[in-house]
Amino acid sequence: MEQAWLDGALQGDRAILNQLLDDSFIETMPNDARRSKADVLFAPTLPPGSAQTLGELKVRVFGNVAMVSGVNHYTPASGMKATNYAFTHLYVRRGDTWRVASSRTTREPST
Repeated sequence: MEQAWLDGALQGDRAILNQLLDDSFIETMPNDARRSKADVLFAPTLPPGSAQTLGELKVRVFGNVAMVSGVNHYTPASGMKATNYAFTHLYVRRGDTWRVASSRTTREPST
């Protein structure tokens, strides 16, 4: 699901984002701004040539709630240095489907 979310954001695939994000979704970004599901669905796509890869994924499941933490390595354009964003995503199970209810992202210090 994390990779599908990443791919959906890179490709501007609003259908997959709509499917993955719970209607109650709230994202807290590194600058502490908050976005709703609607904000994410109507946000501009990422710049052409940008890339993202996921690392250090850890998944913990607590019944109908799951928490995924990891690092998103974001490169804004080919040849540019990646910026690392640590994240924690909270998933909820609705019937047989898991959806993302919350996202918190922080920018890791440059090294």
